[in-house]
Amino acid sequence: MRVTNPTPRQYAGQVKVAELLRREKSLLVLLTIVFLIKLAVVLQLNDHPLLHPEAGLDTTAYVHLARRVTAGDWLLGPGLYHVAPFYIYFLAAILSVFESFTAVRITQAALGTLAVGGIFLMTRVWFGARAGWIAALLAAA
Repeated sequence: MRVTNPTPRQYAGQVKVAELLRREKSLLVLLTIVFLIKLAVVLQLNDHPLLHPEAGLDTTAYVHLARRVTAGDWLLGPGLYHVAPFYIYFLAAILSVFESFTAVRITQAALGTLAVGGIFLMTRVWFGARAGWIAALLAAA
């Protein structure tokens, strides 16, 4: 009996991601539509008062802490913070490069779009094409 290394196709349900993208051109269409809708919402709500950095909500705390990080206070000194810690550094990185809250919102829309694609690919590999499309559409909604 000869033992050979199995290729990824020999495992049930395993397919390379690049191959999935080649076969699923409709997935790219869906992701483009999702991103364009997210972008339209970002641009429409750009001047909404509750989305301004000084709105007095969690946004204010995140912006204040992100500005401290961009100023060089990487550890944020002593204190107890009621916000997600890694988002502060994500926000600081985007603001240090673009200095624009619109750029932060567009980056978040792009990451949300990539998440829809990831959910589709993961669900398709694990549960099949129909489940992949249902999961992607639910994630996009």
